[in-house]
Amino acid sequence: MTSSIDQAEWHYAGDFPRELPREAGGTHIGMYLAWVLQRDLGSATLRKYARDSLPLLRQRKITGRELLFTELNEKFYETLLTKVGRELPGTITRPAAISTITKRSWAGPWRPSIA
Repeated sequence: MTSSIDQAEWHYAGDFPRELPREAGGTHIGMYLAWVLQRDLGSATLRKYARDSLPLLRQRKITGRELLFTELNEKFYETLLTKVGRELPGTITRPAAISTITKRSWAGPWRPSIA
């Protein structure tokens, strides 16, 4: 794998509320991971690592956080994304890119979503 986009440990290590389980440090990563997989932005590498968990995630029987902790060693790497998936985080923050994003078949009409 190459450079990490995010790791749960970066959040639960150090100054992290003791009353929270360490899995809470991976919640946001899991949400993004599920979003990526629901939109087919996950690479072949991600599908390989996700194995039998992928259909469960797509059926919403497990969460992206569960997948992150059970199959991905709590780490999210750029190699887990398709080329389009790797480009998306940088473009989503630029207003001019919104019209491009809405035209892509995987995005559909742009609207906020946590699915």
